[in-house]
Amino acid sequence: MPRLAADCMLGKLAKWLRILGLDTLYSNTWDEGELLAMARAEERVILTRDTRFFRKISGSERAIFIENDSFRDQIQEVISGLNFIPPEERSFTRCSLCNHPLLDLPREEAQARVPEYVFRTQEHFAFCSRCGRTYWSGTHQKMAKEMREEILFLSASE
Repeated sequence: MPRLAADCMLGKLAKWLRILGLDTLYSNTWDEGELLAMARAEERVILTRDTRFFRKISGSERAIFIENDSFRDQIQEVISGLNFIPPEERSFTRCSLCNHPLLDLPREEAQARVPEYVFRTQEHFAFCSRCGRTYWSGTHQKMAKEMREEILFLSASE
């Protein structure tokens, strides 16, 4: 599985790569030096929209320049640049907020952590042991599945 580090201009892309199950570091406070040091130390592919930064590192670092504004198109750029489609079973295994792997949350423990309607209508829950966020099946899962199908279709047609 590729490991990624996204620059400060790619927050929405980082979130959706995490939803698709890709280990993606991101902070809107890192400068170029911090991003580069972290990517090198952890052998991560750098994702950037900064032309000057990309030119500076492209000869020595594994990096993908992200051209598009739409996060769906950006995801396709990453998939093409990596030549890798995240396996479906990896989706929803990472916290979209902090990137930490998610843990299963027993339904009875979820009751105190989610709205009543969500508890009544959902069976499966997960949580992040780092930031405490709780997850359940919702519109993001439907959207991610549709996006994955689009990516597979576009990749197959190239």
